[in-house]
Amino acid sequence: MLFDLAAPGRKRLIQAVYLVLAVVLVGGLIFFGVGSGLPGVFDGNNQGGGGDLAKEQRERVERLEKEVVQKPRDGKVLAALASARYDIAVGQIDPDTGAVSDEARRGFQGAADAWTRYLATDPERVDETTAKKMVTVFSPSILNKPGQWADAQAVVTAAAIARAERAGTRPPFAQYLALMQANLAADRKRQAKINGQDAIAAARPNQRTAVRQQVEALEKGGKDAALGQGQATATTPQTITLPDE
Repeated sequence: MLFDLAAPGRKRLIQAVYLVLAVVLVGGLIFFGVGSGLPGVFDGNNQGGGGDLAKEQRERVERLEKEVVQKPRDGKVLAALASARYDIAVGQIDPDTGAVSDEARRGFQGAADAWTRYLATDPERVDETTAKKMVTVFSPSILNKPGQWADAQAVVTAAAIARAERAGTRPPFAQYLALMQANLAADRKRQAKINGQDAIAAARPNQRTAVRQQVEALEKGGKDAALGQGQATATTPQTITLPDE
């Protein structure tokens, strides 16, 4: 059996398997919404099509756009508009191929524009829910804006760390890894190195070898690899618990 730890070499095999599972889970979060609390890009339930959902989304965007004209510095309205435009754009992605149409790309750009205006209002606390969506918007697979990708991921990571601190639990190391990847893509090497160290420190003792291997792989790949792996960016990564040694 796989978890027969008494067998020779079995512990190393299990660690390798869990490392692969960690990478798969991180990669699945954006496009399939695994464990993120957000719709995945390829989740068929997001496809508005010509039904009531698509109509409601369009009406919501139109309503928010009118509100923005009346209250151009209202951060809450701008964040809501960014989120609503994102929802429509996701529904315009081909559910079978995952291809981002020109129409969807324009929608994502509209979401990005509203997000940028929202940040310009200097909100006291940046909206985490919308930031999760912006991680996808700015990733290499959509608008490919590494700096803004890293900034949005930083918001999500900081919120996850704060929740862990309030709960008295370890910070989720996969969040640090996601931020490390985005910072590498943005050519923020010093910050990425710190993220990698934080990921290793956040891991449990029996996880650290596997996490260190992921950190080293990201460092070795550098900016180009981080950009190439942008489709595997996690919005809300989950901690993968490795078996006890």
